[in-house]
Amino acid sequence: MSNVETMLGAAHNKSGLPTNHRFLRLRDVMARTRLARSTVYALVSAGKFPRQVSVGARSVVWVEAEVQDWMQGRIDESREGSPDQNEHGGNTGGRLR
Repeated sequence: MSNVETMLGAAHNKSGLPTNHRFLRLRDVMARTRLARSTVYALVSAGKFPRQVSVGARSVVWVEAEVQDWMQGRIDESREGSPDQNEHGGNTGGRLR
């Protein structure tokens, strides 16, 4: 199987509409977020990171869209109210341009 992501066929969401979900293994979550394994599980336990999905007796994955949403939330949160943002929304690190 692919070393990065596993694509599952069409599933159906709660409203019955077909959806495609892309699943990530722990190593992929760690690579994308740059978080350590222990940090991922600590954040999950604290309710601050998406919960993993069991796909077998000893296999878990994360829903890619949920991880991406979490990452976007961290970006948005870090930029809210920051006085160091330039006119394009980027952080100047406190330096004047």
